[in-house]
Amino acid sequence: MLWWRGMYSGRSNAWPASATAPTGSTAAQRCLTCTFQACRWLHGRAQARNHRGNLPAHLGYTPGGFSLYRQARLCYNRCNIALFVGPEWIGCMKSGTKSHLWTFEEALALVCDESQALARSVVAFLSGAGRAEVSRFAECWRDMSDERRRELISLMAEMAESDFELDFNDIFRWSLRAEDPVVRERAIEGLWEDDRPALIEPLVRMMKEDPAEGVRAKAAISLGRFALQAELGELSEERARQVREGLLEVIARRSESDEVRRRAIEAVAYLSEVPLEEIITEAYTSPNERMRQSAVFAMGRTADTRWAAEVRAELRSPSPAMRYEAARAAGEISLKSAAGQLIRMLKDPDSEVRQMAAWALGQVGGEHARRALEACQSSDDEAMREAAEDALAELDFGTGDLDMFYFEAEGEPGEGPSGKG
Repeated sequence: MLWWRGMYSGRSNAWPASATAPTGSTAAQRCLTCTFQACRWLHGRAQARNHRGNLPAHLGYTPGGFSLYRQARLCYNRCNIALFVGPEWIGCMKSGTKSHLWTFEEALALVCDESQALARSVVAFLSGAGRAEVSRFAECWRDMSDERRRELISLMAEMAESDFELDFNDIFRWSLRAEDPVVRERAIEGLWEDDRPALIEPLVRMMKEDPAEGVRAKAAISLGRFALQAELGELSEERARQVREGLLEVIARRSESDEVRRRAIEAVAYLSEVPLEEIITEAYTSPNERMRQSAVFAMGRTADTRWAAEVRAELRSPSPAMRYEAARAAGEISLKSAAGQLIRMLKDPDSEVRQMAAWALGQVGGEHARRALEACQSSDDEAMREAAEDALAELDFGTGDLDMFYFEAEGEPGEGPSGKG
């Protein structure tokens, strides 16, 4: 029996306080309920560490968030829980009541019927499509209007991002060959979770050759997670070489747009076996402001304190976008010398900068950071309160017990260290 060792308490998003099983439930029901909530909690922490809600365009991982996300997947996979989207489905799962379950064919028929609005509760049943289902999806796709295709693939990408148990990956991979560049972009976004090395080759090819700049840029962004895997030794030498050489080729290609090149710079920043100092310095001195922002983003991804002076300087930039990137980089580098400025940025006129400063303080740590974040919990700004709570959870996570899972081979589950099953 798999049980979660609670490390947090006292906050609305905390485990174990939010994971109490229903009164009178059986051991199996308690396991299902608690594991479900642990998965949702873990995914929330992974999203916080990856700041995906703040930087949806980057679609990249930080080392901490990457492993935390995998822990959520491990928890989910071992218990073989089938979850659906929307509060109505979550309520059904928790209460054990029945609701209508669509077959793949029924859901596909509804999706193809353009007189019907797309419903999340229907689209969810396209999850887990295999080769045969994708073939039927392709037949349906041919009869759809361009507008419906874009709407569907965009909704699937959004659902896949917010609900990690949904798996549209085979449909997204098929959609990489779509004629519409918007569909190809959304398909790449939808594959943010797919870390199969076989995806590297088509992404590199799209980054280099796709006629649409937006698709090339999305492909470069998506290769960032494979660059991280290469740096961690999780790819074969050949796959790592494909990622490294592909990104470096695009960065060196002067005929390529700044948008694609800057995304490639962000992705390559995970790799230590490339001339990062030269690449980032050149980008940082560019007259293109967005290229300079990507340079600061890349500084953070290196997690190298050699960039401390540049990051601290950009925390005072007149540009909110640059202050945002600098705050993120300060957090990635765990730049303790920037803690004072980050605390002052909790009152920045830009709300997104304030939230990123809170996230960064959760990474930097320290008692001053903790007190500043605790003060933010009484803010009138709900988003700021949530950002502060997440940052405080990060502080606790960094100092908590990293032995996350408790296993009991037989019989009723025992109590974890926190006193909750």
